[in-house]
Amino acid sequence: MSRKVRAAQDGLHDYIGAITSAQEEERTRLARELHDDTIQAVIALKQRLQLAQKTVKDQAGKQSLKELETLAEQTIENLRRLTRALRPIYLEDLGLVTALEMLARETSQNNHLAVDFQKTGRERRLSREVELSLYRIAQEALNNTVKHSNASRANLKIAFEDSEIQMEVGDNGDGFAVPNSPTEFAPAGHFGLLGVHERADLIGARLELESALGKGTRLKVRL
Repeated sequence: MSRKVRAAQDGLHDYIGAITSAQEEERTRLARELHDDTIQAVIALKQRLQLAQKTVKDQAGKQSLKELETLAEQTIENLRRLTRALRPIYLEDLGLVTALEMLARETSQNNHLAVDFQKTGRERRLSREVELSLYRIAQEALNNTVKHSNASRANLKIAFEDSEIQMEVGDNGDGFAVPNSPTEFAPAGHFGLLGVHERADLIGARLELESALGKGTRLKVRL
């Protein structure tokens, strides 16, 4: 029975790993299509609007075209932000610490949330799988903070020690009652937190989640 349970756990682990890998491949594909096709099309639209403004003599018409140009420019920036979220180029090129710092900065800039980033210890590069998993965990935790917590402040910390790496995301929001088991996240509608647990498990990390109503939330990953 013990061998059968272990075999089932290994099979589930492989299955979740395959799903996670497929998700990342799809995100990369979508990011590439957005960058190569959609963003370029909106840039072309913006340029045509700029040319049209030079030929229109009516002031009201010029103002309408200017408003459309501004809308196109905002759309380009939103698409670029979405592309970065789908495929974090900072992570690939500059490493986990820079990617996390940029994540904290962009989250602060685009939402009513002050995110403080801290790094301690001597940074070192990790495997692509580990860096991507830690980044996605931080990304999901901050997304949850923005969407559900009503927090005004959050923090994102990463600490490099000799035998361990710790990452923590905390906020001063509403908090919630933490289920006794990760399997209870899905029925409760917390699919993002279930995904966080799965990503931590895939890289052999230990995840701790502390929260209480009115006392904020703290998520910690130890690898």
